[in-house]
Amino acid sequence: MVHIQDGRTYLPLSAIDGVTVEVDAEHAMLNLSVPAAAFSGQQLSAPGRKVGSPLSASTGLFVNYDLYAEHVQGEAGASAFTEFGLFSGYGVLSSSSAFRRTEDTGRHVRLDTAFTRDFPERMETLTVGDAFNDPGSWGSALRFGGVRYA
Repeated sequence: MVHIQDGRTYLPLSAIDGVTVEVDAEHAMLNLSVPAAAFSGQQLSAPGRKVGSPLSASTGLFVNYDLYAEHVQGEAGASAFTEFGLFSGYGVLSSSSAFRRTEDTGRHVRLDTAFTRDFPERMETLTVGDAFNDPGSWGSALRFGGVRYA
């Protein structure tokens, strides 16, 4: 049965061979399984893009920080997240750390330290030191130490 709404034609899912429909009322979800053959193929091509030369990089330093302090029921505490970096035409060297201080204890933890060099003409990046993978849409990042070439 064809349905026309605002000049657009809609077909019921049962009109497509091999489609299965599951309603999960408990989770308010509709699960559709549609075979690949039900989709029409399409091929796209993009025109070549001319890439200009990258700009030369200056040399400099940067500091990022996040500070927090509290005083609750006579107890004081403070914490800090810091990131220090040096950048130049050769790449970026950065290091981050966290610090937590209470009246009784203090603890400092180095988080990541890495040198990163980009090669924009080849769309590649080299990271030496602490790095993490690219998990995509469904994964979770994995941190590791070593060399990453992407």
